[in-house]
Amino acid sequence: GFRVAIVSQDHYTSSAGSYWLPDGGREETYDMPCSVIWKDFAAGIGDAATKMAEGEISSEESGRPGVVLVSGSLLYWMAQLNQAMQIRLFLRSSREEVFRQRQDLPESFLEHVVWPCHLEFGQPQAPVQEIVVSNGRSDSWPTLSQVLGIIRAHLRPNGSHP
Repeated sequence: GFRVAIVSQDHYTSSAGSYWLPDGGREETYDMPCSVIWKDFAAGIGDAATKMAEGEISSEESGRPGVVLVSGSLLYWMAQLNQAMQIRLFLRSSREEVFRQRQDLPESFLEHVVWPCHLEFGQPQAPVQEIVVSNGRSDSWPTLSQVLGIIRAHLRPNGSHP
């Protein structure tokens, strides 16, 4: 097992503006780099890494390797974050799968905001280990299993890095 801290980009965002829907409603957008409060996001990642290194996270499990998982649709947009990561995983999803996973949003918003922003800002800017997410799959275990395998291969049993 691992000691894990998770830092989500979603906790460090503010709306980048509104998209007017064809029905007259509007939807706030968080899918552009200007919606992320990068300084705070980077500080949150740094705090989690420091706490992990100092044993403040899951200290009862000392001896197990510590991992800080960072998630977000714009995660790879900032070069400095890319450089700081030891392992970069990218879950590659088709347009159809992205739409299925975000079906709570209006289709026109997905079509004209979310998908174009994903293509422009959400792609890796440095080498990654890519995992393809199968269309329509509700069971996340195969994806999680791949992620854990990559992390295990990277970490030595004593928690040091190769």
